[in-house]
Amino acid sequence: EKLANNDNRIKLYKNEKNLKIVKTLNRALSLAAGEYIARMDGDDISALDRIEQKVRFLEENKEFDLVGCSMKAIDIDGKQIGQTVHYSNQNLLIQSLECVTPASHIWLAKKSLYEKLNGYREISGVEDYDFLLRMTSSGFKYTNLEYYFGYFVRLGRVGNTISSFGIRQRKMHSYVFKLYKERLKKQKDSFSE
Repeated sequence: EKLANNDNRIKLYKNEKNLKIVKTLNRALSLAAGEYIARMDGDDISALDRIEQKVRFLEENKEFDLVGCSMKAIDIDGKQIGQTVHYSNQNLLIQSLECVTPASHIWLAKKSLYEKLNGYREISGVEDYDFLLRMTSSGFKYTNLEYYFGYFVRLGRVGNTISSFGIRQRKMHSYVFKLYKERLKKQKDSFSE
């Protein structure tokens, strides 16, 4: 709020009630006016050049619509406790689709991509994975800045995705992969909220 008051490029929006992640993301997408969309969680830390690096990559590599990066995990005090390397090799990305989300939600994407795919679907907890699978089955390309650790994800806080891992998350993961396989065969899927 303080930053928005001092810089007219910053727009602050608040939901009147908790809409949950998917509806909030789609609302934000509808309000965004730029060519690119960058996401991050409120208590994570972004490298100062993260957006610049990703915009430059997409500007220089027009065949890609979305780019992610590798990231480091930190605890609630900011101490590094691990890291995740997200690969750039297209064959590895496709081969890993069934097992893992090949790019973390902290990607930068063309706004036109969100418009073409109608934003996120109401599949809370795996909405990012579903989005990447829909990209893949629709012929859009994504990659990662493999050796660039441009993001520090905070683990261990209440409400963090890490606290929701478990059987429900695995079931949802399997469900959206099943939808992906349906799209590959029939060009549509049986998604239902």
